[in-house]
Amino acid sequence: MSSAEDKFIWILEYKASYSLTFIFDQRSSCDHFCPKLTAKSNQTGYDILREIECPWPIARIVFEHHERMDGVGCPRGLKGSEIPPESRIPAIADVIEAIASNRPYRPALGVEAAPEEIVRGRGAAYDREAADACLRLFREKGYHLEKA
Repeated sequence: MSSAEDKFIWILEYKASYSLTFIFDQRSSCDHFCPKLTAKSNQTGYDILREIECPWPIARIVFEHHERMDGVGCPRGLKGSEIPPESRIPAIADVIEAIASNRPYRPALGVEAAPEEIVRGRGAAYDREAADACLRLFREKGYHLEKA
């Protein structure tokens, strides 16, 4: 994959097809336990992938894909340049997939709502260059997520 757009396409299509779903007993917001669950799933993904030989730091990327440029992400609260560039694209792809997908506590908001979130968080929560690459995909290149 040569460009940021190509990387986004691969990540979005992978997540749309193979996203893990947690089953909750309640249909209300999970704000009170999601941070702990998210941190645990990041660690579990890292533990599974760290032994796999790969030319990219895939285990670390999985571990860090909920970090945010402003430092409010998890699991470690990394900020700005502390977040490696290769972890920044999956962070945005994960947000798009989450917005476009049904969740146990809410129906899908639709992929149309995703660019608004990326624009809102561009430069604050999300890396500027990665956000711009994502927005180009949807706005200029006509990319869309297929229904799984």
